[in-house]
Amino acid sequence: MKVKINFIACLFLILGSSAFSQVKSISPGEEFTKIKVSTGLFVEIITNSDESKIDIKGSEKDNVNVDIKNGELELSLPVGQLFSEAEILVTVYTRKVEELKARSGSEVEFKNKVQQEELSLIASEGSYIGGVIEVKNLAVRTVTGASVSLVGFANNQSISLKTGASYDGKNLETENTSISVSYGGEAIVFSTDSCSANVTAGGSIDIYGNPSSISQNVKLGGNIHLIEE
Repeated sequence: MKVKINFIACLFLILGSSAFSQVKSISPGEEFTKIKVSTGLFVEIITNSDESKIDIKGSEKDNVNVDIKNGELELSLPVGQLFSEAEILVTVYTRKVEELKARSGSEVEFKNKVQQEELSLIASEGSYIGGVIEVKNLAVRTVTGASVSLVGFANNQSISLKTGASYDGKNLETENTSISVSYGGEAIVFSTDSCSANVTAGGSIDIYGNPSSISQNVKLGGNIHLIEE
């Protein structure tokens, strides 16, 4: 996650120049608890906010599509700008996020600690999600080269990785973990009470925390390592 944070910091310096000094601010006027980010956008999320607001910086700020349907905020660029090199930074202020989806090379970070009961994270197509959390139940689904990196605490976590995806949860302390990795996925988890780990058709799982109960299953290649500290 350190590399990603440094990249976002560099983007801040770029956006801090006079060319990017203006901010487009949108007050949607309705609540949302789900967020979907696509087409390579860089997004920061600030939870526990008193109001719902979206701030957009960058030379192409007017091209960012902002839509809310059924409690889900969707942020995207037009299809023709999928591979645009324009620097755009979106900051989302919201009360809480129950579900976050990132796809198509987007990078999303929680800028403050997420403290709530439930959190679902879905990353695909080379996207990235990172942040500090403190939740009761965490669900992560990552596919096609996407990555998720989390720090903090969760009572229970359920992880699914496929097709070259990765998950770094070494610094996310959990009590109970269930994880499934297939087709070249790589994961690091930390669990103290129980861990159910499954690898299918290639992939690896490193388990930290010395869990009291461990269930391991490997089919058609792959590795599960218990790391004792």
